[in-house]
Amino acid sequence: MRAAKGTRRRAVRRPWVIPPVMLRDPAEKLEGDSILQETPGELGLLLWETARDVALWGSTPPKIRDALFSGGPGHGRSALLAGTELPGTVSASVHTLHGMLAIPDRADAEIVSLCCLEVAAWARAAGLPRTAVAFAQAGAVAAPEFGDAALSVGAYARAAGQDARAETWLRRAVAVSRREGNRVAYASALVELGAVYEARAQTVRAERLYRIAFRAARRYGARAARMRAAHGLFRISRRQGDDATAAQFALAALRAFEPDAPEAATGLLLDLARFWTDAGQQARAR
Repeated sequence: MRAAKGTRRRAVRRPWVIPPVMLRDPAEKLEGDSILQETPGELGLLLWETARDVALWGSTPPKIRDALFSGGPGHGRSALLAGTELPGTVSASVHTLHGMLAIPDRADAEIVSLCCLEVAAWARAAGLPRTAVAFAQAGAVAAPEFGDAALSVGAYARAAGQDARAETWLRRAVAVSRREGNRVAYASALVELGAVYEARAQTVRAERLYRIAFRAARRYGARAARMRAAHGLFRISRRQGDDATAAQFALAALRAFEPDAPEAATGLLLDLARFWTDAGQQARAR
């Protein structure tokens, strides 16, 4: 039925639907056991217990968190923390997490999540990809409305070869980032999701996501995401034999070039150099 003339139709607000996620890779026998595999000994045990307890804290309703760890795992973790030598770059983060878990009913979700992301970033740089996934996920569980945390889980899972897990977290990152207005994380999550589909040879879906990411990144000034989206569209155009479109996105990627972005120098620049060499444009190739 149409609204009467001169009246306004009230906008219907649709509820936000947060996509479900995969919390454990099928290859894991025990939650977080990959941490123990990557780092044997006391350090690995401490990291495993910390990630596990943070995830437990994050998944527990706030009203009953005060009962967590009382006279239980917290005491053992405290003793292990005191006797374990931590890498300097994450010592403060791990100690802060321990302090937060010691007061579970008053712990700050944002601080917990940020500390987890710092440990995850260290693990990725240290060549511990599955430890990075575990800590990023613990941080995302602790702060479910933090788009950067969900994005980190997806990106680290993809880097660790856990594409199914990555896809679920990147879908959540897209939704959560849109809701919180984090446009940089939104564009970056779209790029990462496009890369998942590109790796599966799902070209139509990958191209669509790259184009949405490219427009969003250009609009909101997310240079690294714009560079990576343009790079993805360049690769797809090359495979399709569309050199004109490839050239367009090659230039777009160069205009948005961020040397500190992951894989920028070794990936993008070499791809463009080969392209311009094949096109006979040696000056651009150099």
